[in-house]
Amino acid sequence: MTFRVVGAVSVVVALTSCRSAPPSPPTPSDVLLIIPAGEGKHRVFRDRVIEEWRGKTWIESHAIDPDIGAVACGAEGIESDWAALVYERGLAFTPLSGGRVAVVQNASSANAVCVAVKGEFVAVLDREELAVLRIPTGRQVWRRRLPADGRSWYYALPTSETRVIMVGAQDYYTPIAQLVDLSTGDMRILNNNTLKESLSRVHRCAGDGRYLYVAGVNEWSRPGRLNNDGNLFQNLVVLRIDPDTLEAHALVQEPRHERECEVTGLAVNRDRVAMVVKLYQGERQQIHELRVYSVGSEGAEAAAIYKQQFREQCSICWAGSRELAIAGEARDFQIVSVP
Repeated sequence: MTFRVVGAVSVVVALTSCRSAPPSPPTPSDVLLIIPAGEGKHRVFRDRVIEEWRGKTWIESHAIDPDIGAVACGAEGIESDWAALVYERGLAFTPLSGGRVAVVQNASSANAVCVAVKGEFVAVLDREELAVLRIPTGRQVWRRRLPADGRSWYYALPTSETRVIMVGAQDYYTPIAQLVDLSTGDMRILNNNTLKESLSRVHRCAGDGRYLYVAGVNEWSRPGRLNNDGNLFQNLVVLRIDPDTLEAHALVQEPRHERECEVTGLAVNRDRVAMVVKLYQGERQQIHELRVYSVGSEGAEAAAIYKQQFREQCSICWAGSRELAIAGEARDFQIVSVP
């Protein structure tokens, strides 16, 4: 995975306005990322289109230059003024205050599975390598090929200029976390029993600047009993990992679900955790449920405070300390106030 800066930050994604008169909202498609854009606005990134909204009002849309290919993944920055998106042949940086989108072109990142931003650093994880770059120039700080040892990595979050925490699975089933020291290149597995005992599958990860949050399910069964679908029972779990002490604490441990479930969205701030959970009802019917939890004192479990169901998959991000921005495949962009 090699990144080459063309020009400098002045190199900008070629955005072609899709706006026409009279303007009308674009046809919804898969939502990749929602980020603040300053002055009460939000940007919604879909596969090849960027939409701008103010509240529930669509402003305009821009088509992304097809030369950088299809989008692979994206992330809003943590303690940063930037968000980042990885395309097949480019890495794009967009300021959270609005303004132009800068791109590092000719990047071979078609296999990227994760991008994460912390401060002025961005980590890009693909199936073979982990790279850390500086924003907004795209200058490579560190890069290392990952060992082919049966581990699959899903998430990499820079916690400082010299450290990255990675979350994945050993042999596809056992959740693991790893601390990478960029100054020495050392990779150390975090031997934390809470992570292994509380999670069977990792679905989503997020950070709030202080902690790393890991969401997924814990599968279990009683002797001779299966749930109504013939599968294992599932507990919905959110863990919080302290990058300093490397300790994991269970914030959310929902009672068993007799329907298979999957966490498809996760957004956190200092005292709230929000996630979108996909619940399967039979072979074809699905429910997408937004759940919000209040994070209390250290060591206590988070309390459920808000729930809302959607027919279609949706993406979320915090628009304020008590407001969530939501964009879906078959509904208008909206901002919801939560307790």
